[in-house]
Amino acid sequence: MHVLCDTVNAGEETMFRISMEKLGDVLLKKAERMVKKGLPASMEDKLVKTALEIPVMSIKREESTISATEQTCTETTTTTTTTTTTTTATETMEQTTTDTPQPLSTPPTIPPLLRLRTSLSYLLSSYIPLSLRPMLNPLTLTSPRFAPLTAHLAAIAALKSEALALRSISDNISRKRAIEEDDDKMAEREEKKRKKEEDEKRKKSEGRGIKQLKKVDTSGMKKMSAFFQKVPKKT
Repeated sequence: MHVLCDTVNAGEETMFRISMEKLGDVLLKKAERMVKKGLPASMEDKLVKTALEIPVMSIKREESTISATEQTCTETTTTTTTTTTTTTATETMEQTTTDTPQPLSTPPTIPPLLRLRTSLSYLLSSYIPLSLRPMLNPLTLTSPRFAPLTAHLAAIAALKSEALALRSISDNISRKRAIEEDDDKMAEREEKKRKKEEDEKRKKSEGRGIKQLKKVDTSGMKKMSAFFQKVPKKT
């Protein structure tokens, strides 16, 4: 009681009133001891390591590149030399992966601050009544000492949001490419189907006589063109 409260002597009686400042100091010292001994592996992994992971800013994007072919023809006359250059540019689409340089790194002072704030959050949620937490937050979780941590976590959150947007763009591009490839394959299948139907239609339209003539062995017969050759002149 004396550690956590302000006291007033009223005659032979001592009056106690809880002090938020003293309670905050006690919680802070307990949290520092927790950090010094080391947080449990599960808390360290989920609440510290994962929270400080910086996303990889990469995106697969479609880029238009231009390949140019130059053909130069030089014609020389007695008076002038004329050079004609014809350039044909063809746009080709190629898929490339670009990794954006990481604009953010975690300073060595940030992880200890996050461990300390994690410990305070645990103590507040486990031992402090809900009605007192709003009064303790300015003295513990949102105190000025955690300002660098708050700014760093906000920067990481912004990067994660940007990475998610870039990933969405990349997925849309990949999906669009897949749709285009499916369309090409469908068009190719339709063309094959059309040719097959035309061949079947043509075969059905052939008469019985033509089909039998195709089966005749003509290896020993003369071709029709042999009967129309010019007769050599008599000398």
